Amino acid sequence: MRTALAVQGVVVEADLSIAKLDGPDPVSAGAALVYTLDVSNLGPADAVAVSVSDTLPTGASFVDASGNGWTCGFTSGTVTCTQELLAVGAANPITITVHAPLAGGTIE
Repeated sequence: MRTALAVQGVVVEADLSIAKLDGPDPVSAGAALVYTLDVSNLGPADAVAVSVSDTLPTGASFVDASGNGWTCGFTSGTVTCTQELLAVGAANPITITVHAPLAGGTIE
């Protein structure tokens, strides 16, 4: 994802990346499952008005979403977290907690 900011005719870009981890793996049906989203700004400039959205797996029940410096909310199966300014480097992680689906099987 790239964001751009125009300053007096000069365009400055930020190159963002995201990695998603989950645990425990495997998880029991109905048990707590935690997703960690690691967001990084590879630069060269700070990113402005950053928004990260994550759609929960079918059958998962939302519990909480948070991250230091992030404002998070949940609507219609999707967690969205925002941050007004993301400096170059790694951001604080976003943690999303859900209850795993009650039906057994693979979570995608």
